[in-house]
Amino acid sequence: MTYSGMFSIANTWKLAGTGLEISCATVQAEPRSTVARRCRYGEQTTKSPRRSCSGSGGTIIVRFESERAASQESSSHRHPDERVHRCRSAGDGHGCAGVDGVGVVLGRTAARQNRPVVLGGTTIPTPDKAYLDAVRDLFVGPTHPGDITYVAVTTPEEAWPATGIARVLLFVAGPQSLVGFDGPLWPDEPLWKLSGIFDLTFDQSVQQGIANLEDAIAAHPNEHLVIFGYSQGAMIANIEKQKLADQYPNGDGPDIEFVLIGDENLPNGGLAARFPGLYVPIINLTLNGPAPTDTQFHTTEFVRQYDGFADFPLYPINLAADANAILGFVYVHSRYLDPGPGEPPPIHTTTGDTDYYFYPTDNLPVFGPLRTIGVPEPVIDVVEPVAKVLVEQGYDRTSHWENPPRRG
Repeated sequence: MTYSGMFSIANTWKLAGTGLEISCATVQAEPRSTVARRCRYGEQTTKSPRRSCSGSGGTIIVRFESERAASQESSSHRHPDERVHRCRSAGDGHGCAGVDGVGVVLGRTAARQNRPVVLGGTTIPTPDKAYLDAVRDLFVGPTHPGDITYVAVTTPEEAWPATGIARVLLFVAGPQSLVGFDGPLWPDEPLWKLSGIFDLTFDQSVQQGIANLEDAIAAHPNEHLVIFGYSQGAMIANIEKQKLADQYPNGDGPDIEFVLIGDENLPNGGLAARFPGLYVPIINLTLNGPAPTDTQFHTTEFVRQYDGFADFPLYPINLAADANAILGFVYVHSRYLDPGPGEPPPIHTTTGDTDYYFYPTDNLPVFGPLRTIGVPEPVIDVVEPVAKVLVEQGYDRTSHWENPPRRG
């Protein structure tokens, strides 16, 4: 495989005693998505091996001029994910070169930018500035750093007849930065529309959201896209991820990653994964099973314990766990963008193409109404530890992210 494009050489380094010359160049005529995939999968792109590495502002090529370097790079036994991580670590605007199979930061270059494409969640059709800032600070920024422009995608994010009811419940119990009257939960629409009575059904909204997302992807060709989805937006992203994997079964395709929160398709806990194939008539709601984890599209998932949409009990016969998860729809699911101080660190696991970050929740959602009306904390503390033991009997925390987990 050879490059057909022109190269504009930026810098050249000669390493004393090694016979190795490293040149850093920007690709002028080849799509950046193609170059980024070569970096990810470690392919050789010319007779002289080259490594493509990402950072902000374009894409660089690091050229190995010596046969010794070429041999060592091609015979590296490092795990591909490790090489990718080292390459991605240059996202602050630094180039990344391979010397003896090890990533080296070379200095500021013209390198590729991430382009976050941000979807809302149910009741939030268009992410506003506060929403985008929270996404940047809490989720996309830490995993994909760089000074980048976030693209807000308008999708219906409706679920007749529950959208209006959800707005009221979240307004009472959710974070005011998100659910207050000046937040994205209350778009600039007439009251009859905000009521939810005239909304699309859930399945109709998801299908329209997929079309909106695909329009946004098409509007940014040859860019490294980071698709962010929350709740219904995460389901839309997962369906698009599966469509892309089916369309490009050989590991090629657009250069896209996913960052998802409150995901109903989470393999161990997502409501759609717990009851795959379930269809609820009248309201037109389909639970479409677990998200794929065997694709070429890297995904980062953030989940909060007892979020009823993303951490539903494995054993629904446990009524205490069910009640806790149902109240978790309001008291946990709405808190991703406003976590509050003193949050414990997440538990990190990996399955297939997906990294999972699981945040423990100290307070059981089932006691949320008591806290809302002002019941003293010492009174709740008398019974909450015992209740938590009962609730946890509804889960299997040892199965991690098995796809899908089995009911024993």
